Amino acid sequence: MTTTAGDAALAGKLRAAIARLTSGQAQATDGKLTIVNVCAEAGVSRASFYRSPAAAEIKTALANASAAPEPGTAEDLRGQITGLKRAAKTSRSEHAAEIRRLNGQLKTYANQIQLLALHAEQLRDENQQLRQRLDNTAGTITPLNPRRGRQASAQAQAPDGELAAPADQARSPHRSPAARPAGSLHHTPGQPRPRPPNPLPPRDTTPPGHRPAR
Repeated sequence: MTTTAGDAALAGKLRAAIARLTSGQAQATDGKLTIVNVCAEAGVSRASFYRSPAAAEIKTALANASAAPEPGTAEDLRGQITGLKRAAKTSRSEHAAEIRRLNGQLKTYANQIQLLALHAEQLRDENQQLRQRLDNTAGTITPLNPRRGRQASAQAQAPDGELAAPADQARSPHRSPAARPAGSLHHTPGQPRPRPPNPLPPRDTTPPGHRPAR
């Protein structure tokens, strides 16, 4: 069979059309591997396709491509693109929400730090005031033991060369030997304590029959 220049050009168009369909780069059709789409992509009629010497070659290529798993149609790709866009939008929303949450925590921490700083400043002022009051009253502190204070005051008021009696002896004269009443017993530390005299007469232990007549 003689091949003319027109047949060669037609075969070239058909081969280019089948190449675009099998690679997923269809320009005039939906990309399905059919003879109708091959003719549409090549811009020829179906009658010209069947008269072309490349018709048998194109049919074999279509059969092989149909038997192999399709890499994915344009509809599937559009679905994947839509899913990716949706996932990216969700990710951006979650990221924005996380940024808002962190900004809220940062604001809360800043407020707490400010309150703590004010409280620390107040404590420093109170501490300074207490120190000033302590410095002002350093020379007028009252003794904690009043007895020692009274003893020191009595000794300060005693005449020269005499020692004033302690405050407890001055308050309780019966503790002083000079003020102790006559007949009272005086106990010297380190000596046996004397027994007090018996104010009652001795008991008569004579039997009744032997007692003298009164």
